[in-house]
Amino acid sequence: MTDKLEQQLREKIASQKAALAEFPSSLTSIVNETGLMSPVTKAWAQLIKELADDEEELELLLESRRVEAVISLQNEMHPPEDSGDCPICLETIKHVTSMNTNRLFCFGGWICKQCVKEREASRKDDGFDEMFSNKCPL
Repeated sequence: MTDKLEQQLREKIASQKAALAEFPSSLTSIVNETGLMSPVTKAWAQLIKELADDEEELELLLESRRVEAVISLQNEMHPPEDSGDCPICLETIKHVTSMNTNRLFCFGGWICKQCVKEREASRKDDGFDEMFSNKCPL
């Protein structure tokens, strides 16, 4: 999807640059000839603003891809030492902290917050509060 977005942005930027090239002269000469509040001046300024916004969006898209690639490479080369797998959903939990996991003393391990939320929701929905209360999920 991001490749399609990048392609669309590049095409839009190219068309905006072509439209700017069609203006007869520079912005200063247009302002001097038609005035600051003329429709031509406003159209020129709006086109420049849109071009700058689209170029910035493209740069941010490319930079976010670069950052994702660097983070992925970093994680491959140096996996976090404090990672583990959730024994319920088997997803890898990177950087095990109290913010993204819950510790269960019944088996001495960690489970991810998503599994805790799903377990609590199913307990409440199914009406098994007493049955699952203080029980090991494994």
